[in-house]
Amino acid sequence: MTTYNAWLAVQQGRYSPPKPGAATPPPPPPTRYLVTGRDLASYLHADFSYQAYTNAGLILNKLGFLDAGNPYLHSKTQAGVATFGPAHLFDLVSKVANAAIKACWYQKWLVHRRLRPEEFGGRVHNHKTGAAPYPIHADLLAHSGALAATAQKYGSYLLPLQFPEGAPNHPSYPAGHCAITGACVTVLKAWFDESATMPAPVVASADGSALVPYGGAPLTVGGELNKLAGTC
Repeated sequence: MTTYNAWLAVQQGRYSPPKPGAATPPPPPPTRYLVTGRDLASYLHADFSYQAYTNAGLILNKLGFLDAGNPYLHSKTQAGVATFGPAHLFDLVSKVANAAIKACWYQKWLVHRRLRPEEFGGRVHNHKTGAAPYPIHADLLAHSGALAATAQKYGSYLLPLQFPEGAPNHPSYPAGHCAITGACVTVLKAWFDESATMPAPVVASADGSALVPYGGAPLTVGGELNKLAGTC
């Protein structure tokens, strides 16, 4: 959406993705691990809303890092299933995700109705080109180098986005993924021992082609869950 016609088509609901077979698609890039912010955005583009927290729960459950308060932790004859077991955990993760998104949608539509960044970019473009006036703060219009850099590269003052269809149609604030993040990570922190140390951690190589041993300070469950929450 770096041209006005493309931006307007999205705003009016006229964007349609290329039809299969209309042109030979480029070959997919080699599979690699997430290493950049663009990678995270691509993951968000394809995930279901609480997928990352389900994955984290599966990993931590396999490692056995249950919180000390789990009643089955030291039992010799019983294991948790429907209560304080995996079925209970993943039921909770999905339930709080759904509850969080419902509360978020109420705030989006009935309270804040905050403009999407791409829509605001259209107002900036129209204001800068003289097509329409808007009450935009001078810090952006007169003192931001971002507008000049964008215009020099793309020939417009529109906000470049990663995906051609733009952002979702619902209002911008509050962020649905962030609401779900807070709810799901809270459940994971309650379920697992935050002080437990991750065994033999690895990180992605700089180019994302491989996993290499991590050589820094010990990584704890709580610290890693904080990082997961911080990616939102």
